[in-house]
Amino acid sequence: MNLVTYTCEHCFQPFERPSKPGGYRFCSPDHANQYAYKLGRGELLPFAEIGARIAFMAKRLEVSERTVRDALKRHG
Repeated sequence: MNLVTYTCEHCFQPFERPSKPGGYRFCSPDHANQYAYKLGRGELLPFAEIGARIAFMAKRLEVSERTVRDALKRHG
């Protein structure tokens, strides 16, 4: 098993995990849960006006489809 050193995006401390495609962003589930990328209504409106699909929005905004779906629910 190859261990790779990553840096947590929350606390900026180095941590080791097994290698995986895409790597790891956070050292613990607690730090991952505290990270919240919030999409505003203004970011979603241009896509909603043209009737864009969630997958397209997620790719253009560089977030997950779940993040887009949750933001759309939150903003109506």
